[in-house]
Amino acid sequence: MILLFGGTTEGKRVANYLNTAQLDYIYSTKTTIEFEGHPNAQYRYGAFTEDDLATFIDEKTVKLILDASHPFASQLHQTIAEVAFKRSIPVIRFERVYFEKVIHPKIHYVSSFEAAIEKLYQLECYHLLALTGVQSIVPLKPYWFEKQVTFRILPRESSIQQALQTGLAEKNILTEMPGQGTTQEIQLIQNLRVDCILTKNSGESGFLSSKIEAAIQTQTNLIIVERPTVPESFQIVYTEQELAEQLKTLYL
Repeated sequence: MILLFGGTTEGKRVANYLNTAQLDYIYSTKTTIEFEGHPNAQYRYGAFTEDDLATFIDEKTVKLILDASHPFASQLHQTIAEVAFKRSIPVIRFERVYFEKVIHPKIHYVSSFEAAIEKLYQLECYHLLALTGVQSIVPLKPYWFEKQVTFRILPRESSIQQALQTGLAEKNILTEMPGQGTTQEIQLIQNLRVDCILTKNSGESGFLSSKIEAAIQTQTNLIIVERPTVPESFQIVYTEQELAEQLKTLYL
């Protein structure tokens, strides 16, 4: 049995491949999503502790883990690595495509949210537009507690409730789907009159190029939090063809 960790992007790409290859797998997500059933697939949701994951692997006789989760799901990556090592199970990481850094006076790269806060103070931002998702609200609380920040989050009831539970005011929450291109981002920058943008380096799946282009066109400071590294034990692939080759070596 294959255990696939994913969400709504790379995870579904891998699931589609496994469906086509007629390989049995379990699709696991942190929160519930819409998942089309398939004769070879099972679905579950909910976060795992190391002990929970180890027990699940034993019960389901998991022989391979596919990690196609979000690049910033650091805790999940580490949990998978620890349990996989103890159970001697190989892990294949289906990674996003990333482009080289864009060098521009308005584009700033930082290593963490803590470093992002330091950079925001250095830039003396008046109004920040945070495109880093609902999970980033708590790490950024030291900044938005005293500065003007608008967070764009997905228009899901669960995301809205999670945002409000942090103490963030409803007026500072914008619910909108991303991915409409550079024009969408430019309009948002102009409508909100922001002078700084914060985003994560989530690759092209995270529409990073549109955000960069919008920042450059509007001469708005854009701070990009670099993605964390994945455990060295993971076998990294970027395409379905590379995945197929690794499956032949490690599983089939």
